[in-house]
Amino acid sequence: MKKVLLTFAALAFVAGSAFAQFEQGTILLSGSTNLGFMANSTTVEVDGEEGEGDAAKSSQFGLGTKAGYFFADGIAGGLMLSFDSASADVSDGEGGTDKATSSTFMVGPWVRYYMEMGLFAELNAGFGSVNDGNDDTENASLFGFGLGVGYAIMLGDRVALEPSLGYSLNTATTDFDGVEVKEKTGSFGLNVGVTVFLGN
Repeated sequence: MKKVLLTFAALAFVAGSAFAQFEQGTILLSGSTNLGFMANSTTVEVDGEEGEGDAAKSSQFGLGTKAGYFFADGIAGGLMLSFDSASADVSDGEGGTDKATSSTFMVGPWVRYYMEMGLFAELNAGFGSVNDGNDDTENASLFGFGLGVGYAIMLGDRVALEPSLGYSLNTATTDFDGVEVKEKTGSFGLNVGVTVFLGN
């Protein structure tokens, strides 16, 4: 019985210590990476008229960083920067496939809500640009938003490993000789980040 009580006391202490990092006034610094395969769905809009899109599987590598502040217990927000490089097999219109590559850069706000035991949910939005690797085309302007859920695994008093699963919807807009083309892409992905909590 004594061992059981000691075990529960230890778990309560760990949970309380972890949740203490999510208190108001704490500064959050985070770096993350994603490496893997994602399922994408794309629709194309030309001068306001939506056309048929493609479904594709892509491989992607990305790096991101966040800086934020806990405005209230469990609620943090701030700014993020991200860079992603992706390649995908897309239809060539003749029954075959072509390899398409692109790189994106985004900056924007984010907000995250931490629950007890380290579970969290996040919303974010960003603005940036897309480069498709073709010197003959202009870079597209980019707007996107995302949402995700994850878990903070405390590695110490101030450091956490944070795996998360998220969905993002990005819209790339390009002007071709006065014709506005919008390409919307939705993606699911797995991210792994390391976060440092400073203060308090």
